[in-house]
Amino acid sequence: MKKNIITIAAMLCTSAILASCGNTPKKENKDKFKDSRLDLFTVVSGEMDGEEFVPDGKTYDFKSLYEAANYVYENCENGSFVKAKDDSTDTIIFQKRSSVDSIRGDNIYDQWFYYNTENNGALDGYTQYVAGYVDTNIGEKYNRLYVTTDCLKQSYQPYYLLRHETLKTASWNLLPLLDTSIRYNPHAFTGMREITYKFDLTQSKIRPSYSKDQKVEPLITLSQTDSYNWSNQGIYMDTDTGNWYYLKGETQSDSKILEYDNKEVILTSTWDNEKQEYTPDGDVKMTLTYVFDKAEEVWTNDLAIEVTYKDGTTKSFKKNYDYTNINGRGTPRANISLDLVAGNDKVEEGSYAPDFMCGAYFKNIVVSEAKGSVPEGLTDEEYGGDSEMCCKPGETYNLLAGAEKNDADCEIILDNYGLINYHNDVKDKDIYDISYEQIAPTTLRTKEVLDVEQEIAKIKDTDTKDSAIVIKTLPKFNALSAVQQKLITRIDGYTQLEKAIER
Repeated sequence: MKKNIITIAAMLCTSAILASCGNTPKKENKDKFKDSRLDLFTVVSGEMDGEEFVPDGKTYDFKSLYEAANYVYENCENGSFVKAKDDSTDTIIFQKRSSVDSIRGDNIYDQWFYYNTENNGALDGYTQYVAGYVDTNIGEKYNRLYVTTDCLKQSYQPYYLLRHETLKTASWNLLPLLDTSIRYNPHAFTGMREITYKFDLTQSKIRPSYSKDQKVEPLITLSQTDSYNWSNQGIYMDTDTGNWYYLKGETQSDSKILEYDNKEVILTSTWDNEKQEYTPDGDVKMTLTYVFDKAEEVWTNDLAIEVTYKDGTTKSFKKNYDYTNINGRGTPRANISLDLVAGNDKVEEGSYAPDFMCGAYFKNIVVSEAKGSVPEGLTDEEYGGDSEMCCKPGETYNLLAGAEKNDADCEIILDNYGLINYHNDVKDKDIYDISYEQIAPTTLRTKEVLDVEQEIAKIKDTDTKDSAIVIKTLPKFNALSAVQQKLITRIDGYTQLEKAIER
């Protein structure tokens, strides 16, 4: 995804030459990245002849499903598809189609393919646009691949809410352009004007992407959000070198306008060539404070970064962020992402499917402290929220997932839940993994889908809605989700039940 063409506005690059943090920056390790992934996916190229697909004899192997899907969309005719390598049944994992109802056609309409990450990435759903799809499959381990009129692109992914497992969150709390995120989101209008989070990065393991087209950037930010701004400050890692730098800027569900400072090294990392992973050389504590400039009568955000290196030494950094819509009542948040960005000039964000099998990961992400404070003496009138403060002036609140219930009511959004693991056995700190490792397609359909397809296959051309096999099969089919039903009828072609009911 091209970093200099970002959905709504171009990303800004700082040109200021800043002082070194004192650590020795690491040199690029690109020549040490050894991709041990196997070719697991095969593109079958061809075209439609009437209602039949005719292969042209050309096949192409890929290590990633998403890389294969991107290739099919950009280079093949309708009907061409992705299958598991050496699968003699030619079971479709992804297919280029005009729409849900037709393979043929000059125009391509919105479609989603659903992959069940708990079942070896099995294709387990297919659908056209469905109103409210952002809130479908909450708490389920799925990845969606989104086909649009012009291209493949990022999509809202199923999410999960720690501490609010039975609830939903608003779509504007989700960030598809950051691909996969862990987001601490306290109740709106808490009264908090300062938050502190500690990230024990010396316990983390980070593997770069092996894709030539898409690399990853782990990033950690603190932010405040209010209506029309989501103002971020934090650090990101260049996985070519292992160096961490400062970033700031605005994000929304459909935009990412971030300024990356690649001059001042905040933190370095150590590369393990055998394990093909980095370990950061220090732990990081970040504090975000809302500051009112009385002279200018504007609000800005101050970010304090304190790094504790493995040798026990510390280093502090002070950063300020000024943005028009920043105020003193924004919801304070923390965000941890594994962001897929451009690996070269061929790839442009918003026009390419994110490669969730590029081999990268950010594991053992340890949040050992998370707290927010309301200033002493703050009144509702001074605060100016849309509702009264739900937290008390002078109080500090624990925002960790394992914290006892409190007025801050912090939800932790696992955005793209199918690729996030939360260590729920640890209670005194929060630990997560984000993984874009390759998933071998050893299961091509879930058992629920296969069982129904086997029943439908028994229905004969002479059967009607009153036939025993139809009466037996219909409840099983109806028990499946709508996207599973469309997978069975549109992708796998099991239409016998539909036709029998019509007779």
